[in-house]
Formats: sequence, structure tokens, C-alpha cells
Amino acid sequence: MGDCGFKSSGTGEVLVRIFPRTDIHVAMQREAAVHLVRLLERYNWSLSEPDKQSDRWRKFWPKITRIERSMVVMFVTSANGQFRGAVDLRGLPPEVAAVAGDRQMVRIAPAVASEFASLRHTFECSLLTPEDVKFNWWHHHKAVMEVHEQAVMIALRSWWDGNGVHDLDDLLRAALFSDGMKAEEANRVGVDMSLDTEHLIRERADMPEGGDAPVRQ
Repeated sequence: MGDCGFKSSGTGEVLVRIFPRTDIHVAMQREAAVHLVRLLERYNWSLSEPDKQSDRWRKFWPKITRIERSMVVMFVTSANGQFRGAVDLRGLPPEVAAVAGDRQMVRIAPAVASEFASLRHTFECSLLTPEDVKFNWWHHHKAVMEVHEQAVMIALRSWWDGNGVHDLDDLLRAALFSDGMKAEEANRVGVDMSLDTEHLIRERADMPEGGDAPVRQ
């Protein structure tokens, strides 16, 4: 039996292999680990019968939050090398074993969402530097950077230091608007610059966004 990606820590937390392209297990509070197992059980179930996959996927993937989707994509990519196929959850540690096979959809608790966001942010910041983001913005948004570089770099630093608390697009919109850009344009440009940063992160991680149902293996 292989590594299911979850290990006991001996301290009440659960060690989870959540970062793609690494063998690192990071500490996760039990409540967050339990929620992740439920998501993965639902993910596996969605892929378990090819003739029902499309319907099950539509009832699962759009119904969960963006940060939940991120955690599923990260874990599956870590386990399988790509966002593809079911994951082996046999041998779960005692802290989460009680929800093995439980595919019930449970609303994510604020504390779990915050922990997921922090873990995703840690992973993202391991893949690039603020200078990488700045270079990418100069390449794709030169006209904006020529006028608003100082404002958007302050927003970037707030995001970088925020441990996943803030969304980059929100910080960019506010910074651009405060720096004189009209509200509608600031909204559009902020989203575009944030999406370009997400694309850069996914390229570095060789990890997809995760929209369509992955192929069953």
C-alpha cells in the first residue's frame, strides 16, 4: 500500500502532502484535514463510474468554493503527478479515518477556508518572487505599469505578506482606483493582472486550474 498523502503528526495535527512536485508533508489542523478528505472522497466518487461522471462532476465541482477547488487540484497533482485520475486514500491515519468513504458535501468553515488559503499562499510564494510578478506585469501590462507601478507594487507586497488573507485582485483594484484610475477600468485591470499572476503560478507548478472533470484512470 502506498502513501495516501496523510500522516499522523503525534500532536493532534495531520501531516498532508499537499504541495505538487514535492514530497513535503505540511501540518494541517484536524478539522481542515477532515474537510479535505471529504472533498477527495467526493472527487473520487465523481470519477468512479464513467457513464455518470459528467453528471456527478456538475453536482460537485461548481458547488464548492474556489479555495476548495485549489486544494483538490493541489492534492491530486501532488499524488498523481497531474490533475488526473482518482487518488488512493487507503490507510488514512486515525485523525481522519472516521470520514473515509464519506462523500457528504459540507459547507467549509471559516477557519478551514483560512487555513487552506494560507497553505495555498505558502505554495504560491515558493514558486516565484515579487520581481517575477513585476517582470510579468511589465510584459503583459506595460501601459499600466508605466503609470501605476508604485501603486500596484504596494498592492503586491500587501498580498505577498498577507498569508492568504487578501485576494490579489481586490488589492490591485483598490490600489489602481486610489491612484486615479476610473473604477470600472480598475476592476477590469485588477482582475486581468491577478489572472496573469495565477497563470504564471500554474505554469511554474505545471498545474492546471481544474475546471473540466479529469480523465478517470
